[in-house]
Amino acid sequence: MIQARVLPASRGYAWLLDSLRLYLRNPAILIALTMSYALILVMFSLSTVGQIIIALAQPLLAALIGNVVRQLRQSRQMSHEIFILGIKKSSMTLLHLGGLQVMGTLLVLLIALLLYGVPAKDQDAAFWQLLKLLPLVLPLTLAMWFAPYLANWHGLNAGKSIFFGVVAVLRNWRAFVVFGLGVILWALIIPSAILLLTNAVFGSHADFIGGFIRGFLAFMLGPTLITTAALSYFDVFITEPDTAMNVTPEQAA
Repeated sequence: MIQARVLPASRGYAWLLDSLRLYLRNPAILIALTMSYALILVMFSLSTVGQIIIALAQPLLAALIGNVVRQLRQSRQMSHEIFILGIKKSSMTLLHLGGLQVMGTLLVLLIALLLYGVPAKDQDAAFWQLLKLLPLVLPLTLAMWFAPYLANWHGLNAGKSIFFGVVAVLRNWRAFVVFGLGVILWALIIPSAILLLTNAVFGSHADFIGGFIRGFLAFMLGPTLITTAALSYFDVFITEPDTAMNVTPEQAA
């Protein structure tokens, strides 16, 4: 039976630290994974059809990333069999999840259009519109947070994956609040403070040095943040490694 543990609020920040440690132990693999993921997003975002395809594939991509994280956290070697572990059996469920995510995204966009009108062209105004969308986007994001892993590793259907995932999120809402604050700190506040300090110290050379710092932060934050969902899954649902892994690499084919 699937049960979600109730974790202390501090575990939310620990997910970020655990992700950073995993990245520092496996920088090459996680940089390659992040760049591949980003390249897929960019390529498919060039057309409307591509955007729909990538939205449908999001749970599948999350499950693939989860397989990599599962292997790396146990300090095991990566292989093609491990990368696609369980995917063939759960592919239809993952696509069902993707379809539900597309429907949810369209609903969010429709509500946003009714509430806020056409997206602003001005950069500052568009930023504030995006902030207003957060209350609509967050429920959808959290509903799908654990669902791909529950579908791929526990063999649950789309409805049950979302249900148990939502229950887990609600039981650990304090940890998720702390996690969200940690992401804001790492991804917005600290980089902004560093760039402001760079401008103040280096003056005319600030653009060059700031670009270098932004690139460095991207290579640090991207691979770190991409693994947090999977690591939080292991923290919430699993006490001992492999207890939910009833599929062997040989069965993945």
